[in-house]
Order: sequence, then structure tokens, then C-alpha cells
Amino acid sequence: MKRAEIALIGNPNCGKTSLFNQLTGSRQSVGNWPGVTVARKSGELRLEADSATLVDLPGLYSLNEGGGEDEAVARQYLSQTPPGLVLNLIDARQLERQLYLTLQLIELGLPLLVLLGMSDLARRDGLSIDARGLSARLGVPVLEVVANRAAGTRELRQLLAGSWPGACPPLAYDPLIEQAVAPLLDAGLSRSDALAALEGDELRQVPAALVEQQRRQLADDYGDDPDIAIADARYTRIAGLLQDVCEPLAPTANQLDRLVLNRWLGGPIFLLVMYAMFSWSVNVGGAFIDVFDGVAGVLFVDLPAQLLGALQAPDWLIFALANGLGEGVRTVATFIPTLACLYLALGVLEDSGYMARAAFVIDRLMRGLGLPGRAFVPLIVGFGCNVPAILATRTLESRASRILASMMIPFTSCGARLPVYLLFATAFFPGQGGSLVMSLYLAGLLLALATGLLLRPLLLRGVQPAAILELPAWHRPNLRNVWRQTWQRLSGFVLGAGKLIVPMVLLLNVLSALDTDLQFQPDQPEQSLLASAARGLTPAFAPLGIEPDNWPATVGLITGVLAKEAVAGTLLASYARLAGEQDGSEESTLGESLQAALQSVPDNLAVLGERITDPLGLDSASRDASAAAAAAAPAFAELRARFGTAEVAFAYLLFVLLYTPCVAALGALKAELGSRWMLFSAGWTLLAAYSLAWVYRALAPLLPSVPLLPISALLGFLLAIGLLRRSSHPALKAMPVREVSNVAA
Repeated sequence: MKRAEIALIGNPNCGKTSLFNQLTGSRQSVGNWPGVTVARKSGELRLEADSATLVDLPGLYSLNEGGGEDEAVARQYLSQTPPGLVLNLIDARQLERQLYLTLQLIELGLPLLVLLGMSDLARRDGLSIDARGLSARLGVPVLEVVANRAAGTRELRQLLAGSWPGACPPLAYDPLIEQAVAPLLDAGLSRSDALAALEGDELRQVPAALVEQQRRQLADDYGDDPDIAIADARYTRIAGLLQDVCEPLAPTANQLDRLVLNRWLGGPIFLLVMYAMFSWSVNVGGAFIDVFDGVAGVLFVDLPAQLLGALQAPDWLIFALANGLGEGVRTVATFIPTLACLYLALGVLEDSGYMARAAFVIDRLMRGLGLPGRAFVPLIVGFGCNVPAILATRTLESRASRILASMMIPFTSCGARLPVYLLFATAFFPGQGGSLVMSLYLAGLLLALATGLLLRPLLLRGVQPAAILELPAWHRPNLRNVWRQTWQRLSGFVLGAGKLIVPMVLLLNVLSALDTDLQFQPDQPEQSLLASAARGLTPAFAPLGIEPDNWPATVGLITGVLAKEAVAGTLLASYARLAGEQDGSEESTLGESLQAALQSVPDNLAVLGERITDPLGLDSASRDASAAAAAAAPAFAELRARFGTAEVAFAYLLFVLLYTPCVAALGALKAELGSRWMLFSAGWTLLAAYSLAWVYRALAPLLPSVPLLPISALLGFLLAIGLLRRSSHPALKAMPVREVSNVAA
């Protein structure tokens, strides 16, 4: 038997997603809400004798108008298609702020169950909450849960398996507010609609003259705007309630927040954390690349080739299956260790609460540059993938802000570009992988800020309102949650990238094995169809230092427009084919190849100490042994020979970092903003990539360091612009005390 829908609602970062996952498990589906592109997440909640559909509403702070599409979707769902029950999850450490939404839900009159989340952390911080007293004062049932540890979820299931609570009894406010509400109730409005009308929400079913009359009366009575008066009444009710059910927090200073949010230290700490994350990904993840590459090569390339050869299969079939499909799988496998380390580090930072503070720190920089502060949140998402980052701009207040953020996002280096950086770090910058990756990520971020500076006068005129950023309490990362999140991201990336890379490598290898007469000539890649087509485009990149014989570099850029994940695979496959033409060394047996792959792990881990003591690779005599060995492999040797110098390689990396987004990101831009802005983004990123790479290539002989110095110069340039513009834009304002008084650090 299927019951009515249950809605799960709460503030952002209150633990709603963890609770949703605990209740529904893998029985989830994702679609879109009608008429908008906001994702609709729902799942099956199995009870004792029946089940119900649990709908995860977007996180929001209130039901008032003026927010983004997420808030509009939640309001419309609750008012037009009311669920059978509303579960309101609130953070026990932030009761004063989060009970504001609870009061608005009570005003709706829907059946409501309040879930008191993170109560264990509240007790740890010295805050004692009387859940029964809170239930009595609110007039609705209250249940304690700890979603990330499954505490309380069994009791919640038992409660939901029985009879559900009835409609909420109304809460009375100040008599002056009740006097203003009464005529609107007589006109046929519900209590929630009457309060919303007094707060300024537009309602068609009530005469505007009556609403305006009551608003003027309320403004005269309070000497303030009606919406402020009603908000103050709600907070007054909450304050009185908390005095009865809560013991105040012990006044302890949070030294960690004082450090990471410090005006002068916050920025450098953020850069150090980001550098540590990239170094961890490059160094620790890189230590396992050889074993993944070797084992995948044996299982998917060498072994199938030998089996097919023993079966006397035709050469073209052996080539297509082993050197085509097998090499594609092998290429995807080499991405796994580095991306796993990156996603693991991101999961730890997010679960600990640091990433929210990083957004707050960078918000100050954004405001100093005259940009909307909340735009940085989607930029952080963009470091994982540009597509969800573009979709995350829906939370911004205005279309102009969404356009501005969406134009900045393609410059943030998504995870798909990381394998390209590591490829060139191994070949050209051994021992400097962390510095190289950090420089490129920083370069992309700075170009994003420069784009914001250029477009802001056209899109955002006037002073931007102060941003409100959620600062969750510090957590000891839950390893189960971190691992689950890492696995979801990694498997999603590998499976999604594999669908693109494996066919792409197969196609490229086939094209590199067919000559211009369509004859199968796998030993002559220089005369192949692929080489012929790429040579026609390669001269356009001559100003960047790309020589005509380096046509695989052009092929990589072309496939990168289809998917950035394909760039590294394309380059590896192309240079491996060219190197194979010249490589006459004796082949190893399958056993020897496996042994060499497994031995690479302890060998690579043995040199991690050198990387830690020399993180920037300044000691030229202390080179990474594993990177040097990899660089001597045929494919890497061919790549080094074709690019020639580290300066040309870095110019190429700058182009890969900045040029036209992949088709998936372009599709997201078209869906969110329309064709014109999609075309503008494609053209602007291509122009910026070519210009910066050309300028760097021209100035490279004058620069003593690759790649840190040009990025430092660009940072100084943009910060200077920000300081010049600072006088015309206000600094970031602190949030009102009433809204943050119970934020536990």
C-alpha cells in the first residue's frame, strides 16, 4: 500500500541529504520540477506494512519570496500540492535561526514533524535541549535524530509506520499583528497567505487595496516596515521558546575559526590547504598510477592480443580490440588513483566544515573585486565539474548574477583536466607536480575573476547586497560518509568518462592505422588519416610553439571540446602510437609486466619523503625517480620530443586550462542562459586561452621560473585592479546578531 508523499525540508547544511540517504538507501530517483530545471529528488521510504514517497525539497532559509528558483519550487510545492506529512529537519546548534522556517511551516497548517538533528554535537558543545518541552511549546511532535550515524532513524520509521500527526494548531503573535491579519482571514486568505501578503508577497486572490491598507496600519503601529515587524515577532517568539527549553552555550572562543577566518591569515591558509590537497592528489595518487597502468595493460591489452593471436584472428580485429578498446580502458584506469585522492581530500574538507569557511574567506576577495560574493560557491563546485557548477548558479538571486557566475565557471579547472596536467608534469616538470597543478588552478581562478571584472559593469549595476553564507560547525570527518561520497564521485566520473574515452581512443587508433587510401597500415601513423587532418589545423597553433610535426597536440584539443576527459587519453594514445613505430625493444612477458607494475608502488612510495621535504621541486638534483622513469617510457619520450621545451608545454597547458568548455558544459549554458550566452562563453574562453598562451610563450625567454612567476604577476595585476575598484564597493557586512547568535563553531 502506498501512502501520501512525505516532504523533507530544512535549511542548507542541516544534514538533510544524509537523512534522506539513510531513509531511502539506493531507492532514489532524480528528475526535474515542472516548469523549471531545478532537480527533483525523491525516494521510496519503506515502512513496516507499506511505503511512502519521500521528496527531498531544496534547502532554504524561509518561505518568503525573493530567493532563487529553489525557494520558489519549495513554496509552490507546499502550497499547491501539499504532502501528507512534512519532516522539518533542524540543526540543534542553530535553533534560533532554523526555527524561523519551522514557524512558517506551522503557519501553513500542514501535518508537521520536527526532527532535531545533530543533537549529539550540540551536547558536545555544552547545549542541552529539552525535546519534549520544545514539542509542547511548538504544538508539534519533535524527535531527535543523528542522520550521519543512523541514530533515531529507527524510531522515526516506527513513528511514520503508525498514524501521522494532524494539522498544526496556529501560533498567535503580537496583538497588533493579529489585528492586521484578521481582515485578510475574513477575505478568504489562509493564515500563511495573510502573513505573506503583509510581508509584501504578491497574491492575486486578495484585493491589493485591502493588503496595502493593512500594511500601512502595521507600519504605523510598529514604526517599521511590515515584513521587519513580522520577522521580529517570529524571532521574539523563538527567543522566548528557547529560554524555556535550552540551556545556553558555554562561552568558549573557537580558536580554529579565529585562525582560518582571519582577515589576513584566511587567504594564505586557504592557498596552503588547496596546495596540500593538490600535492596529496599528485604525489600519493601518482604513486599508484604505474600499477594501474601496468595491470590494466596486461589485462586489457597484452592478454587479449595474445589470446586473439593464438586464435589466428585477423590483424585489424586484434588491433581494434587490444590497441583500441583495451588501450581506452587502460587510459581510464590511469586516472583512478589521482582522482580518488582528490575526491577523498575534497570529502574530508567538506565533511569537516572547512569548505564553507573557504567560501567565506574568498567571499571577501570577491567583494573587494566588486563581484557578488555568493558567486564563489558555484566556482568551488566547478573544481569538480563545470556542469553541476553552472546548474548551481540557480541559487543566485538575479538572472544577471547567474549570467556573471556562469561566464566565470568555465575558467575553473574541473577534475577532467587534472590527468592532462599530470601527464605534462611527469614529462616536463618532475618533482614539481604540486606546484604546476596549483599554478594552473590559480590561473583559472584569476581568469574567472578577470571575466567577472569585465562583465560586471554590463550586468550588475549598483551595490550588491551582502551575502549570507552558512558556516556549519567543525566536524571530525565521518569516514563512512567521506568514503561513500568519494566512491560516488569517482565511479560517476570513471563510468561517465569511460563512455567517452574508450570509444574516442578506439576511433583515434583506427584513424591512426588507416592511411589516406583507407589501407590498414598500423606501423605508419605519420601517414594516417588522423595525422593528415590534424596537420591542416596545427599551423594555427604555431604562435604557441606547436610545430607541424606535433599534430597529436591538435587532435587532443579537438577531442577536448567533446569532453575534457578525452584530452589525456587522446594524447597518450597518439604519442604511444608514434613511439611504437620507433620502439624496437624486446617485449616483456605478462608475468614480468605484472611484477614490474606491482613493484612500482613501493618504489614510488619510497620517494614521497623527498617530495615532502622539497614540495616546490626547487632542488634540481632531487628529481622524482618514478617520474623520471615514466618520462623515459616511449609515449612520454615522444611527447617530450614533439613539444621540445617546458615553456611550450606550459603554454599548451594554459590553453587546455582555459579554452572552449566541453559540449556538456555548453549544453548546460544553453539550457540555463540561452544560445547567445553559450556562444559568447565558447568564443570568450577560446580567445582568452589563445591570448594568454601566446603572451606567455612570447615572454617565456624572459621569465626565470616555470610556471610560478607568470601566475604571480597575474595575481598582482588582478589584485591591483581590485584595490582600485574597492573604494566604489562596500566591504562584506556582518550578518545581524539575531541570525547568527546560536551558530556553533
